Amino acid sequence: VSSRLYDIFGISPQPEDTVFERFLACVYEPDREEFLQSVSDAIGSKSLWQFEGRFIKPSGEEIWFQGIALPIRHDDGIRFHGILLDVSIRKQAEIERYQRSAEREDTLRQLAIMSDSLREANKKLALLSSITRHDILNKVSVLMGYLDLAQDLRIQSDELTVYLGKCTALTADIVRQIEFTRLYQELGTQDPDWQNLDDILDHLIVPSDIDFIHTPTHGAVFVDLMFVKVLENLIENAVRHGVRVKTITVSTRMADHALIIQVEDDGIGIPDDEKEKIFERGYGKNTGFGLFLAREILSITGISIQETGQAGKGARFVMTVPEGRWRRVGEM
Repeated sequence: VSSRLYDIFGISPQPEDTVFERFLACVYEPDREEFLQSVSDAIGSKSLWQFEGRFIKPSGEEIWFQGIALPIRHDDGIRFHGILLDVSIRKQAEIERYQRSAEREDTLRQLAIMSDSLREANKKLALLSSITRHDILNKVSVLMGYLDLAQDLRIQSDELTVYLGKCTALTADIVRQIEFTRLYQELGTQDPDWQNLDDILDHLIVPSDIDFIHTPTHGAVFVDLMFVKVLENLIENAVRHGVRVKTITVSTRMADHALIIQVEDDGIGIPDDEKEKIFERGYGKNTGFGLFLAREILSITGISIQETGQAGKGARFVMTVPEGRWRRVGEM
C-alpha cells in the first residue's frame, strides 16, 4: 500500500488492523454494504473491481472516492492491484451541473451518457499499464529462462528445439498482448455516436461458405465507434469455434422498451459452465481478449451482452440496448 493512501484518506496504519479494515470502517455507512458486495463480486467473477462512494475521514471530513483494481490470486490469498482516487472535486462538479440542468431532461440524459463515457475512458487509460505490465513481465521472465537454458551448450539438440519452440510461443503471446493494449487504449477515446445498424451489417465480411442472414432493422444505436469490432468478433468466434457452422443469423426485437440484438449460429454451442468465463480477459484458446473487449466496448454506453445458446445446438449472443440508446433511423 502506498503511503499516499494514508495522506489522502487520513487513516494511519495500525498493528491490530489490516489496511482494508481501517479503510472499510471509514466508508460512509449507507455505502458500506454495496462496497463490500462489489469487492465480493469482483473476487467471485475474477473481473475488474470498480466502485464509487463516500468516505468519512477520522477528522470528520466527507470525500468521494473511486476505486479501480484487478483481483489477482497469490499463494497467500487474493490481492487487489489498482488505484484509489479522491474524486470529490469531479463529483461536486457533476452534482452542480446536474442541478443547473435538472429542468432539461433530454440534455441531461445525453450529458450523463457522455460523462459515463469519459469516466470509462479515464479508467481504461489509468489502468492500461497496471493491467498489462504484470502479464507481459511474467511472459518475458519465463522467456528469458528458456533462453538461458537454450544457450547452455550441454543441452541435447532435441531439448534445444523444445526450449526454442517455447520461446517462439511466448514471444507470440507478448505480441498479442501488446496488440490488445493498443485496442483497449482506443476504447472511449472518441465520443460515442449514433450508428446505423443496417449499414454495419451490410458491410461485415463473412466467409463465402457460410450463410449470413439478417433482415433490415431500420435502427440506429448510440455506441462507441468500435462497435463494428464487436460484431466482427462474434462472427469470427462462430467460424473459429463453432466447428460445423453453416449459418449465422442476426435479428432484433423489442423487450421492455429495450432493443435486443441477437447473433446466433448453428455450431456446437458453448457449455453452460463457460457462458460467463468466455467474457473474462485471457480466457480462451487464442488471445482470450476478443469477448472481453466486446463487453468493454458495449459497456461504455450501457449495453449488456450475454450468451444464451444451447450447447450442441449453437451459440447465441444477446445484446440489450437500453431505452434512449437506440432509435429508428430518421428519428431525432
